[in-house]
Amino acid sequence: MFNEQVLSPFRDLLSQFSQKLSNTKQIPISNDISEILPKRIQLDDTQTMNLTENESNLPAMYYNRWKQNGFGRNANKYRNIKYCSNVKMISPHMVRQNNLFWQIVHTSDQEMIVYAYNAYYDNRLYGKPAVKVITVTDRQVPVEKIKWWCLLWFDNLLDPVLSTVDDVYTVWPEYWNFGVNNGTYGPQIFTCSIPEQYSNQIPQAISIQTSDNCEKIGTNPGNLLRVIYNLPEKKPRKQSIGICVQAFRFGTYDVSVRLVEWLEMVKIMGADQVYFYVYGATENMMKVLHHYKKEGFVNWRRLTLPGEQVNVPSLYNYYFNQLGGKFWPQELIELNDCLYRNIYRHEYLVVKDIDEMIMPQKLNNWHELINQIESKMTEADLKKKAYYVNRHAYVYEMFEEKMIEGEESKPIPEYLYMMRHTYRSELLKRGVNIKCFHRTDLVSAVHNHYPMRCINTTGHHSCDGLAIRYNDSILMHYRRNRSPPEDCKTPENPIKCSVHDRTAWRYFEMLNKFVRTQLEIIFEPKI
Repeated sequence: MFNEQVLSPFRDLLSQFSQKLSNTKQIPISNDISEILPKRIQLDDTQTMNLTENESNLPAMYYNRWKQNGFGRNANKYRNIKYCSNVKMISPHMVRQNNLFWQIVHTSDQEMIVYAYNAYYDNRLYGKPAVKVITVTDRQVPVEKIKWWCLLWFDNLLDPVLSTVDDVYTVWPEYWNFGVNNGTYGPQIFTCSIPEQYSNQIPQAISIQTSDNCEKIGTNPGNLLRVIYNLPEKKPRKQSIGICVQAFRFGTYDVSVRLVEWLEMVKIMGADQVYFYVYGATENMMKVLHHYKKEGFVNWRRLTLPGEQVNVPSLYNYYFNQLGGKFWPQELIELNDCLYRNIYRHEYLVVKDIDEMIMPQKLNNWHELINQIESKMTEADLKKKAYYVNRHAYVYEMFEEKMIEGEESKPIPEYLYMMRHTYRSELLKRGVNIKCFHRTDLVSAVHNHYPMRCINTTGHHSCDGLAIRYNDSILMHYRRNRSPPEDCKTPENPIKCSVHDRTAWRYFEMLNKFVRTQLEIIFEPKI
């Protein structure tokens, strides 16, 4: 009925399928399937608290230790320190929470609610250790005008210590117009000083308060954050580089293949770890994140929006587009969380999207680039230059190359987007859409493009940076739907308004091998 030409492809497919089956480990047929069924388990309190701590900002393990030996702790002993003996270490379920990852801080202004995200130990400021707390409110300017205090719990103390909040910094400045109006959410960084008598101890938990009256605070502090202190067991290798990626809003848009290419490229460039935050992502993108987390190259965290904002994964990107620029301040939440989680893990942090690549023009990777930069700096500059700037160029999507040209031409696979797109814009003006290597010993607040605050001897938090020469490094931005000016949108004449830049081709062989291997592992059907 069917001729051989029609049946042949089906026979080939059947043969391949049979071969896969023959290579698959055979499970002996048995009436007893108990060995393959999941076992019934139940976590004890300690295991439950450990899991809770990993999934939240709650000091669950500290509470568990307190519950076991709280009254065996040291009595209060410094006369010039104020202790709040009436304020109790509360169970995690008693904390006022909002949208999974936020805690509610009530203020004297009934119209204002502050949402606390995370707290971090920071001892970089010339022997003056502090706890930094990232918060968000929709009334950003007034929050700086409120007098704040903090309660600090230490591992060996019976009662919490009352200390002052010395600084409340609105990360998105008022003079940028949008982002500080009522109804627009944006982040702050609180600085709670650790009293000198306890400067050699690390607080385990913190609570933000609007009163220094212990009785007024009451027995329940309301909010209680775990203090994060990610000190590695081993000292990070010299020039360790971490990447902080803006939170994913990819619930309705899949770029999983490009994500694999990007991850393999930054690995080639010398990144040690990549940090992701996820509002929403497709199943395939989550497959990629899970795979690289298992390999130890990626760390990712769930994220929600505070307050009365939308928290439906498929609506995040739509909501972002509806708000326009008014959403931008909230992007600084995860970026500064990433900074403070990693100030002791890496020497440098890079803030990037997954369509951006800092491309060395002559050297092989970022380590060689940083070595070259710092070898030419004076000792004074090495102490104060907090960031190194890469100038920006857009890569045009409409012009595509499908072959690597040379002595032996090679096809460029579709899964290598960066290799196929080699026409870019001229460099943008200095300071426009730049991306930086941030020094973690000096930067104390970041924006998408540059640091907002730095640690220096002036006390004015100003940042001093260094511009990388464009013939040493360029930020290549492979932005979707980016096109040249109207008079250049002709495939016949792509050169007119663009630069033909094949710098990335130096990495073709290595990148192609790594990406193909990973794609086969991640997406191969499991039989």
